[in-house]
Amino acid sequence: MKIESTHNWYVIILLIMIICSGCEERLETPLTGKLKGYVIDNVNFDPIPDVRVTTHPYSESVRTDETGMFYIENIHEGEYNVIAGKSGFKSQSVAISVLHNQTTDVEIMIEKNLTAEHAPAFTSKHWPLNNSNQNSTKTTISWQTENADSTYYDLLIYESGHFGNPMIYTNLEDTFYHINNLKFETWYYWQVQAYNEAGRVFSEIRQFRTQSFPKNQILFSRVENELSQLFVTDTLGTNMIQITNSKHHIWNAKINSQRTRIAFESTQNIAPQLYTMNLDGSDVKRLTTVPIGSYFHQKIEYDWAPNGSHLVFTSFDKLYRINPDGTGMQVLAVAPEGSHFREVIYKPDGSGLFVMIIGNTIKNRQISSINANGSNMQQVYKNSDYAIQGLAVHPDNVHILFSMDMSGTDSHVGRMLDAKIYRMNTNSGQLTNLSQGKSSGTNDLNAMYSPNGGHIVFTNRSNSTTAIGSIKMMNPDGSRRKKFIGEADYPYWFD
Repeated sequence: MKIESTHNWYVIILLIMIICSGCEERLETPLTGKLKGYVIDNVNFDPIPDVRVTTHPYSESVRTDETGMFYIENIHEGEYNVIAGKSGFKSQSVAISVLHNQTTDVEIMIEKNLTAEHAPAFTSKHWPLNNSNQNSTKTTISWQTENADSTYYDLLIYESGHFGNPMIYTNLEDTFYHINNLKFETWYYWQVQAYNEAGRVFSEIRQFRTQSFPKNQILFSRVENELSQLFVTDTLGTNMIQITNSKHHIWNAKINSQRTRIAFESTQNIAPQLYTMNLDGSDVKRLTTVPIGSYFHQKIEYDWAPNGSHLVFTSFDKLYRINPDGTGMQVLAVAPEGSHFREVIYKPDGSGLFVMIIGNTIKNRQISSINANGSNMQQVYKNSDYAIQGLAVHPDNVHILFSMDMSGTDSHVGRMLDAKIYRMNTNSGQLTNLSQGKSSGTNDLNAMYSPNGGHIVFTNRSNSTTAIGSIKMMNPDGSRRKKFIGEADYPYWFD
């Protein structure tokens, strides 16, 4: 079949040319056809060589030969716009249909641009450099044109594998644009359209790759636009990167040992539930469906198995085990009668777990150890005078951390007035106060050891109910307290 072109001097939707074929795998389908065509002058009907021909959705980018012919083999069945463009001519687009095992013929007539000498022209100066690796998930895309008077620009950015849904920024007057919150370890393709009264021209399609997910980092939560989001930073707290832009609160994030999935708590379904996602915030999966909560605590507490094979989480009087894909949920242990599980954390060697159990009064809490299979629950610590919360384990599997409210207050909403971090030797029972340097009127909460046990990160905040905390760091003995990250909570230090 043959389809005549129609004049379309304003082409908005562009293709993406995959410059490095090894950067990704293309989905294959047996339903393919062929596309053959000619590009000719619309006045004298002469063939025009070296015309760039592309399609949207993207299939391939080719150029016409000396006879004006182009050919695309193995193009997927479907509807396309075929776009032809060459310097000195106005770009033209024609709609076609590709059918399985058939050749679609198309003829495209393009018109000379009589004012082309006044049209903008791209120079070779641009950023990022083509095929470059960026050391961030944000960058500034810049370009340069000649004949730039009264020129506007449209910038199109495509994420690899998502060519049908570009980021489009239109009517730009500057020759640069700042892009934030890109995904980790992802190729992006970009192209600029420049246009004025004399015509519209297109830059080459270029690509860059964002940085790999950082190593030896700290996950934490911070409120952005009234919603708690996840961030990651280096151990100096200098390279902070936001990794979620959720429409719901997200907090209490932990990464698995393989560094492939992040688990987190969210109110996406009103009540807090457990979710996982990729390191770049994509592929969010809800794991839990059971009601979540316990006495005086309506949030979920959980931990990854050290080998990443599963997670454990608490809900009322049950301790559950669940696979990372949400399957295989089973009850691992049941709390003593009249009690609920509040918290759970694995020993780093995977030999067992520590759990915090709470009764029906605010101070009725104890810490117990259990085997990895949920058996042999043994009490490790109990103090009915002060509320405790926030379990963490040292890499030696012996020392644990928790916060204890030394004010002795009975708050049914869980408010603490003078929470201090204590280190406990689970073999000897010895307790050590690590919050000697804490300011009065504040709480030290959510403590965690660094992977090598050489430091402790924790949240310090005012004991008022609306206070925003900051993450601090100290030595294992409580010395050298220092502010690490402002306006942040729930630190999680991983290898």
